[in-house]
Amino acid sequence: MSDKSKSKLDYRSLRKLPMIAANLSPISLFISTVPISGSWVTSAQYEDVLGESPINFKNYPIVYIILSFSIIALLLAEICIAAILNERKIILCTWLWIVFNFLHVLLVASSLIYFSLKVTIPSGQVLSVEYYSTYITCILSSLICLILVTDFFKNNCLRGKNSGLSKNQKLLTSMIIITTHWAIFGAGIMRIFEGWTFTRGIYFALITMTTIGFGDYCPKHAGARGFNIFFSSIGIILFGALLATIHSVILESFEVSYLKQVEKMGSIGLDKFNTLPIQNRIFSSKAFDKAKNSGSEENPAADKDKENLFRRSQITQNIERVSYAALLLALFWLLGAAFFSWSEGWDYFTAVYFCYISFTTIGYGDVTVESAIGVIVFCIYLFFGMATMTYFISVITELFTCLINSNHDKFEKKFKKKSNKAMDDDEMSDLKNLLESSQGIELSRYFETCLENKEGNSLINLVLMTEYCHEKILNSIKQNENEIDPN
Repeated sequence: MSDKSKSKLDYRSLRKLPMIAANLSPISLFISTVPISGSWVTSAQYEDVLGESPINFKNYPIVYIILSFSIIALLLAEICIAAILNERKIILCTWLWIVFNFLHVLLVASSLIYFSLKVTIPSGQVLSVEYYSTYITCILSSLICLILVTDFFKNNCLRGKNSGLSKNQKLLTSMIIITTHWAIFGAGIMRIFEGWTFTRGIYFALITMTTIGFGDYCPKHAGARGFNIFFSSIGIILFGALLATIHSVILESFEVSYLKQVEKMGSIGLDKFNTLPIQNRIFSSKAFDKAKNSGSEENPAADKDKENLFRRSQITQNIERVSYAALLLALFWLLGAAFFSWSEGWDYFTAVYFCYISFTTIGYGDVTVESAIGVIVFCIYLFFGMATMTYFISVITELFTCLINSNHDKFEKKFKKKSNKAMDDDEMSDLKNLLESSQGIELSRYFETCLENKEGNSLINLVLMTEYCHEKILNSIKQNENEIDPN
């Protein structure tokens, strides 16, 4: 199979599991940079300052060496992802992707075991955000391995398969990789200028790129402020492009769902529905099942009923999607609030308020996360929370578009019906006047004589008479319009 043919993906070749794994991998790398950047133990008194502890506790060098190799493994995994996005060596790169992620899990787990065996946490000290982030990146990499292995064996060991990603999905993965690397770059530079911990720099980079801007951390040196202008300008554009790509992927998923339902129906009247715009092609499975049993190609009335059923079901389907999106957003919102209520010691309403102002990017700054575990979870929560909000906005937009188009179609149909009725009445009146005129009587007698004497073809004579009458009607209408408005 040539590269050109591989690049042309249809909906049958798309697979969800590779997309999930490809989007989780950059996030895992993003979080894996946190454990290597600071001490895993901090003073309980200074836990709320993102690792800025006066206690000079240093991890064992072997821990940093192991973590360095684990990051290298994830970087190699991203190279495999890049090759897969370009449809190159799919089977080999998938296996290497699995191996590198599994190696990352082993290395991180080894560092955790070594740390647990060697370090005894003294009184007055607690585990820092850097320590907790090792568990999160280990869990993410394990999940990626599980997803890839499942996809591999589920699809006949990927024989004859491509990446399973559409152009929009590939763009989404690329945008996540670029955005996370840009955040890591910004965190490193801010650490140099401001002397912050890397964790604090990551937190600052995220709230800057997402335009939340709590204000709890901000640059104070001139060099840091100058760099932040450059960093935030590009970062905001990248994050905006990321959200736009997520929106495109969501719309594409609607289209793929429609195409699969069309294939499920078979070839019954599909030519009528393939020309509909996308907002008119989002139908539920129940509607397709009903339409499939509503007649055959030999029954035009059944086809018409089927088309009407499809059009009626589009609004229902969009309402269903809005309901699912609202439920997902509510669950994500309320569960996140429950976690932050526990980690920060807030009352539940304060946590709900914080989650809302975060993933809507309002960010007043009156309530912010401060605990070690709260900060690292917030960095992940922010990504998925804003993606969930984008999904909700997308389906709301589709619903309103559907309603507007539906009302427009009804108005246009009603307008055409009235216009046709008015035109028919005018033409009949003009035809009656024409036939009652001297020219009409003479013409009628001529055609009657032709038909009685069988002169010429009667069908041709009838057509000629019809065209003559139609021309006379148009001339009469035009003359009347000129009398009303000479201009």
